[in-house]
Amino acid sequence: MKVIDNIKAKIKEKREKYFGDELPIEKKLYYTTCVLGIVSSFSGFLSSTFGGALKIGIVVNFLIFLFVTAICIYGFIVEDSYKGSIYLCLVLNFLIFPLMFFFTGGMKSGTVIYFVLGTFLSGILLRGIVRAAISRIIIVWYVVIIKISYDYPILVFNVSDEVKLRFIITSFVMTSLFIYYTTKIFIKSYVKNQRTIAELKKS
Repeated sequence: MKVIDNIKAKIKEKREKYFGDELPIEKKLYYTTCVLGIVSSFSGFLSSTFGGALKIGIVVNFLIFLFVTAICIYGFIVEDSYKGSIYLCLVLNFLIFPLMFFFTGGMKSGTVIYFVLGTFLSGILLRGIVRAAISRIIIVWYVVIIKISYDYPILVFNVSDEVKLRFIITSFVMTSLFIYYTTKIFIKSYVKNQRTIAELKKS
């Protein structure tokens, strides 16, 4: 029992360190994005592996999983989470999501939903001029990618209907979870601030 209690205490300690209420909201958003990013990329790898995708698609999705995991581990190790946020946004939007798009059927696979997610994450994880500049570039970048996939369909790797369905479900679920948890973090922070203000007014 003592071993189990120690494990529970360690888990609680780590949870408070990376997701506790006292943690600044930008760090909590970043760590949440990292965890969901790892889960999302691993789900994409499983979908391609067991859905009958081409070998090159499976390899690419596995490399994506490893790359996202490495970036996120880096983010958990370094103290400067904002630098990690910049790297994460750049890697996801200019490398990971485009690769997933071209290697999983393009517009027909539903991975274009991740383009919306990437733009959303850049809006909440970045700051000031960096956020404004990168977000605008990302939108143009994704428009160009969609246009290229339309004009040159040969660049898009075709996958089976089963794989397309798996990626549609995966991209929808993961994007929904991202939006849900980030919204939850914002609301909890807002409610906490409102309570603090109310208590200060009473004192």
